Amino acid sequence: MDMLDLESFEQLDRTAQKTTEAEEAKNYPVVKRLEPDLNEYWLDLDKESEPLEFLFTVGEGNQLLARGNVQTITGREKTGKSAYGLLLMVALLKGEYLGVKPARPDMRALWVDTEQDERTLREKALKVWEMAGVPRQDGRVYILTLKKAEIAKRLELMLLAIEEVKPDFVFLDGVADLCLNFNDNQECAELVNRLIQLAEKHNCAILCVNHVTRNSGESRGHLGAILQQKSSEVYKMERSKRSPEATVVQESSRFADVPDIRFRFGEGFSLLPPDEGKSMDVQRANFEKLFESTSTYCYTALYEAYQKQTGLGKEAAKKHIAMAAEAGILRKQREGRNTRYSLIQTEHNYDEI
Repeated sequence: MDMLDLESFEQLDRTAQKTTEAEEAKNYPVVKRLEPDLNEYWLDLDKESEPLEFLFTVGEGNQLLARGNVQTITGREKTGKSAYGLLLMVALLKGEYLGVKPARPDMRALWVDTEQDERTLREKALKVWEMAGVPRQDGRVYILTLKKAEIAKRLELMLLAIEEVKPDFVFLDGVADLCLNFNDNQECAELVNRLIQLAEKHNCAILCVNHVTRNSGESRGHLGAILQQKSSEVYKMERSKRSPEATVVQESSRFADVPDIRFRFGEGFSLLPPDEGKSMDVQRANFEKLFESTSTYCYTALYEAYQKQTGLGKEAAKKHIAMAAEAGILRKQREGRNTRYSLIQTEHNYDEI
């Protein structure tokens, strides 16, 4: 092939290639990649922030469950984690219950259950209205049972319910049942992110119930770890085996501390005021056990030992130590730069025979 023929051949090849590319472009139009719009993500420091609003108060104005946030309540099986949600809904309907008060009288709640059979759930719901003393037609608490729904559809059903009810408070009893595998890191991260987006979009608080493992006492699976990390408030249910007394302890909060919430279980899922004398006896018994092998503890050693004994988080353990000191169970003494704690022995008075 001479030089002229070679050039002609190359020209024909380039023409054919352009024709092929043109045909392909007709059949397969090029899809332009959409660049993310950063404008909605820049923080505007000149914008006036809305005041942070909490749904409930307990005690002397201590605020809990911030709007636009996700919260978590954890605990071992059968310790009564669901009872915390029931207490909050009774307070919402009644105006005050066991020291808990709603921020406004017109708030709505959506109770989403993924675990219980309909009969048990119905009995608990009826007890809520009974304790609140309001008719079931009140219209401020809505109940969605998702146990029979396919796992893949549960989150979307919950989303539809939130869109319809427009609740201030969402009690999600059984967050782990919204995912196929609570140890799948990607699936769990996506679920928690969706919950955060829902809370922000609808300006509500979503309180999630999650179990802890028996051995470590930590929230179960990757879901539990991610949920606790992203929650604005984390609570733990404490209850000794077969005890009618239960305590809700705030383990951590992004905003402010909340005192322990105590109550006693009555018949038929009812929640009653605690027996304060018995509660203090339980606290004393816990610390007496710690001081069996030593007469004093430094602060760090004390809360670490108390954590190990009770399974509480660091902040909750510190809170219990402060309460015990105020109640006259523990004595604080300064030794140089350190503070040491000792057990205050009880005095027994015996009548003369």
